[in-house]
Amino acid sequence: MKEKKEIHWIGLIMLFNVLFLQFINSPSPDFILLVLSQIIFYLFLEEKNSDENFKIITLLILLLIFIKITIASFILIPLYLVVREKKGLLFFISAGTITTLLFILKNSITSGYPFYPLNLFPLPVDWKIPETILAFITEATNNTGYFENLKLDQPSYLFKINSWLHLGGINRIFNWGILLLFVLVLFTKKTQKQNNYKILYFILVIHFIIILSVSPQFRFFLPEFIFLTALFISDFCERLQISKKMISYLLLYLSILPIVAIEFVNFKYLTENKLHQRKANLNWTQIFIPSENSSLSKIPFEKRKCRNMEYYSPKENFFFWGTANGPLPCVNKVQLDYFEKYYHIIPQLRTSLLKDGFYSKRTVTKNHKN
Repeated sequence: MKEKKEIHWIGLIMLFNVLFLQFINSPSPDFILLVLSQIIFYLFLEEKNSDENFKIITLLILLLIFIKITIASFILIPLYLVVREKKGLLFFISAGTITTLLFILKNSITSGYPFYPLNLFPLPVDWKIPETILAFITEATNNTGYFENLKLDQPSYLFKINSWLHLGGINRIFNWGILLLFVLVLFTKKTQKQNNYKILYFILVIHFIIILSVSPQFRFFLPEFIFLTALFISDFCERLQISKKMISYLLLYLSILPIVAIEFVNFKYLTENKLHQRKANLNWTQIFIPSENSSLSKIPFEKRKCRNMEYYSPKENFFFWGTANGPLPCVNKVQLDYFEKYYHIIPQLRTSLLKDGFYSKRTVTKNHKN
């Protein structure tokens, strides 16, 4: 019997091992998002349309939306299944309602804004983030995807896109790469012949357009970047009729090579971010004894005081928002000084107990006590 030439795209996900490793010791949900998104795509594309499969897809997507709102457009996947199969609506609404209520509750407790980062329906509570600070955070997050250093006030959207296309280093690789992938995948056999692939492609385009309109940091569109790359390579190998045995050997080689080669890569050519230029210290003993779960665990901290609040600040100002793995409460002194100087706001304890949280105190004092 003639050997089947196809290798499934899901098997090519391991090519991104070196990318996944960059998020393992990062205090963000990106790692779980990247892994679960590929599982969701696989279940949607390849598994039978059973009630159990639909529920798994729905719950996984709601989980991802709960931990990272930038993935919200993926809700179109289970919604499409509801419309197509004409069932599952009750489960979809029930699970969605519970998740939404939890999302609102979480945001209300942590920020005072039920739909954070949107400033809709702010709560009349003392721990609410001041609207000026919220606007600063939102603007900074949005601009991060378009610019390395913002030079203009309120630049036009076309200017932003042009800047995004001309970002240097690793940003340019991913930015141009995702555009190329969206074009190439249109010509793959599965996208042309299988309806589910067409639907998923359309949903990924919607997600990318939304990200491109809000804050196109490449980590926000990594789920589609990984999937589209794996799908294209799978189609390419099938067209060349490369044997599965040869592909398996190549896959093993290409999966290990980046992990070894990364030791010889100079990240200064890929990014200007000093944090991203640092390399993890790999040691064979980590196979048996894992390293600490923070890549910044060695940063020293010092205890400081801001009126009624004692806190820990990193001695090294490595990042404006950076707190690394410091003892709580932990915040960068540079950040506190900035908000006090330009917004006349400092954080204070709500009561004498740390567990009761903080509130934002307005002040005209330029320098707080250190």
